[in-house]
Amino acid sequence: MTDRPFGTATDWFTTTTTTTTTTKASTRPKLVHVQNELVELKQFEPSPIAQQVVNKHMSVIQSLDQEVIVDVNAIIPMLPTEFVLSSKRTRYQQTTVGSILCQMIKEQYEGHCDVAMINGATIKGDATYRHNTISYADIKKELPFPTKMVLVPISCRDLYDAIVYSRTNVEEGTYTTLSDPPRRGYL
Repeated sequence: MTDRPFGTATDWFTTTTTTTTTTKASTRPKLVHVQNELVELKQFEPSPIAQQVVNKHMSVIQSLDQEVIVDVNAIIPMLPTEFVLSSKRTRYQQTTVGSILCQMIKEQYEGHCDVAMINGATIKGDATYRHNTISYADIKKELPFPTKMVLVPISCRDLYDAIVYSRTNVEEGTYTTLSDPPRRGYL
């Protein structure tokens, strides 16, 4: 049997498989030979049937984008009216989104962690969430790249020094009204 290439990707593997007949002891065919070939798909027209199948399966994934992942009103029932869930200027200052992400990381380690830190440059959303909720699509915008979390022992002094360093030595051209402006790698 030979698989025919289809879809919109630039490359596709085709597989040729040869099978033998089944024996009385086994009900499954025995695989004898497999041959693969990389084929450029630019020469083929996109398959509308394949695209329909892809769209059908992707619609399930895309519907998850609107699912609420963080609802601050449910987490903290008595929020001050001026509370705003935001990741604006996270490279330069503490943000509520950064705080919530750090709290979630800390809770994930279930008692094995006293402090969680994220470099502000990792959080990319630069958004304000008026209803104090964050959807899965929002999380993907906030954390668009894989961010590895590690659990390491650190002394209070080293933690303090890391935080102080992250908030000093401002990049040239950075505007701030603080007397001790933060640097770009804000923790």
